[in-house]
Amino acid sequence: MSYDLTKNFIIWDGPIKEEHRDISGTPTVTHGFTFSNLVDRAWLFGGKPVGNGTPTAMANDIWRFEPQSGDSPWTQIPPGTNSTQERPYRGTGCNVPDLRRGYYLGGITDDPKDRQIHHYHHWLFEFDMESEKLQAFPVPQFVPVVNQSLVFLDTGTRSGALVALGGSVETGNGTLSKAQLTSVFIFDIESRTWIEQPVTGWNGNLDEDGTLDDKLPDGGIPRSRVSACAAVGSAQDKTSHNIFYLGGTNETRGTGDSWILSLPRSVLLPSNTRA
Repeated sequence: MSYDLTKNFIIWDGPIKEEHRDISGTPTVTHGFTFSNLVDRAWLFGGKPVGNGTPTAMANDIWRFEPQSGDSPWTQIPPGTNSTQERPYRGTGCNVPDLRRGYYLGGITDDPKDRQIHHYHHWLFEFDMESEKLQAFPVPQFVPVVNQSLVFLDTGTRSGALVALGGSVETGNGTLSKAQLTSVFIFDIESRTWIEQPVTGWNGNLDEDGTLDDKLPDGGIPRSRVSACAAVGSAQDKTSHNIFYLGGTNETRGTGDSWILSLPRSVLLPSNTRA
């Protein structure tokens, strides 16, 4: 199903939509990711099969979707050389259409002999939207690889950077622990290096009209969380960035509070702070 967001919204019907018939073999998955050039193509990557679907090798993982291609919008992409043997799911991704690339960080795969055994992937996958090839780069142990958030920063340099925050870290023995928001994890795309950047909390006043789902702890850093939403806004000169961080689930429940990570100051602010 695709939505044409260039058309006016009609309140009682919503955006104009079209339904597209799946071709035989198109995977039905959940917790995957969609690479997109935000114009006329999208690519389905990974995901855990649902229903009676049988997991397939990475050779079948990437499917191109072209909504203008009539009754057969799906095309299977030939396998690449840098791939896992199972579909990764519950990682996170982001699209960088200006660079014609998409990125997918981490993820889980299930053991083909015992689906109760999970493998956690310390890889960053880079998808080239022009060649439709996938590359994989190793990720350090300290970087979260499950249910984290990932955004792209246009730093004005040749390639920019990726920022990962929240989610869970795999400790090396198959055990997950939540990544604390006292740090964010930055990947320089050009040099292909990761750094862990400390974060300073907010100790100012709260807006009298605002509320936070979590009380501000000592140091002003909220509790760790998974599956939060993140989006970025950058200054026109690309020298500073605000990452908007909303919701997710902490150790006990879902949370609806929102935060702003200001870079390069590396300060985490509740979105209802008063200047």
